[in-house]
Amino acid sequence: MIIRNFVAFFITTKGEVADCLRKFLKEVKTAGHVTKDLLSDGGKEFNCEAVQKVLEEHGITHRLTMPYSPEQNGAAEQENHTTVESARSMLHSSGLPKELWAEACNTAVCILNCTGPTPVDGKTPLELWTGSYATLGHLRVFGTECYVQIPKQKMHKWDQKSKLGRWV
Repeated sequence: MIIRNFVAFFITTKGEVADCLRKFLKEVKTAGHVTKDLLSDGGKEFNCEAVQKVLEEHGITHRLTMPYSPEQNGAAEQENHTTVESARSMLHSSGLPKELWAEACNTAVCILNCTGPTPVDGKTPLELWTGSYATLGHLRVFGTECYVQIPKQKMHKWDQKSKLGRWV
């Protein structure tokens, strides 16, 4: 899992990192921001030819920390830790299975983007990124019971119109 503001990229192989990085850098440019450096621990997912090519295309310097020293990449490690701990709490409190970890991580990232700390007092990460105020009206409690409407095409006259579900 690779986390950044607004989205967590879920990858099944380390070879997918270059495509995720390319997508991220496109969004950064579209938002009017500039990426100058990539700081990584020298893991094979970032220290490969495909990623180096993407970095060269965008004029980004790749800085490496010492292996096995997460303290040198503290901000990213803290973001990952906070996201995973939040997702774990949501899964356990809702009673939902661990297989929904990706949905829980996406929810945690969304909440942190709308409420998380930033160097600018009174501004959320979302406000700094987009320039617009973060609203919370769309949020619901993770794992809450809800009813899912069944399409008319799949119902008979006396069938129920909805079924019980869980909000993720």
